[in-house]
Amino acid sequence: MNIGKIIISAVLIGIAMSIISFGIVGPIAKAINPGYDIMKIAGMRNASDPIMLLFFLQPFVLGLAFSIIFSFHGNAMPGLEFHKKGIKFGLAAWMLYTLPSVFLVYSSMDYGETFLLSALFGQLLGFCAAGIIAAWVFARK
Repeated sequence: MNIGKIIISAVLIGIAMSIISFGIVGPIAKAINPGYDIMKIAGMRNASDPIMLLFFLQPFVLGLAFSIIFSFHGNAMPGLEFHKKGIKFGLAAWMLYTLPSVFLVYSSMDYGETFLLSALFGQLLGFCAAGIIAAWVFARK
C-alpha cells in the first residue's frame, strides 16, 4: 500500500468529483428543471449549518475510499491502458454503490426524477473519472 499515492489520488478524485457534481451535473439538472435545488430537498440541512461542511467533504471521503480500494485491486486488470482500467474500475464501483443507492431512494423516498437522474448520470461520470484518476496515479512510477 502506497500511502502517498492514496492521498494524491484521493485529493484529485475529490476535486474532480466536486467539479463534476457542482460544476457540471448541478447546472445541467437546473437547466432541465429550473425549480431543482438539491439544498431545498426535504430533509437537507440549511446551507448555513456548520455540519453541512461534511456534505461538501463527501467527494474527498469517497475519493479516499476509492483510492484505498484501487490500491488493493487495481492490478487485477493487467495489461490494460490506465484509462481503460480506470473506466472498468469506475463502472464496477458505480454498479456497486450508485445503482443500489438510487434504487433505495426511488423505492422509499419522494425526491423526484431530477434528483434520481442527476445521481445516476452524475455518479457515472464521477466514478469513471475517479477510476481514471486512480489508475493514472497508481500507474506513475
